[in-house]
Amino acid sequence: MTLREYIQVNKNVTFNEMSFNEVDNLLLSELSYIDFELFMPFSANEKISLKMLATLFFNRYTPKDIKKLRTAPSIQKIISYFKLMASSKRYQDILIYHYVQTFARAPAEPVRLAAKRHPEYNFMWYIC
Repeated sequence: MTLREYIQVNKNVTFNEMSFNEVDNLLLSELSYIDFELFMPFSANEKISLKMLATLFFNRYTPKDIKKLRTAPSIQKIISYFKLMASSKRYQDILIYHYVQTFARAPAEPVRLAAKRHPEYNFMWYIC
């Protein structure tokens, strides 16, 4: 079963009906490759639902825009999972908070230059 199939098959299954598992963990981990900085609350402790985050993200980026984003085909696939997850009963109410973005830089590179680069990865906490 693919990740897409897993989301589709379990879209109406809550975490009370089927507990959080390795596949759910993988899907939420994959989301850390999407740059959500524009859409996350300023306070680290302020929470946003996955559905609201998706609404903000997809209102900002059309499918045409997403194809133009600095993303590899694998990131484009993750964005498609994100869209499916946001419309599913299983994932839409997950709360996300404490979003932290990190940037790759060479050891001797000043931080101000590294900040002009694309994020290397992001950290987020989830409440299911």
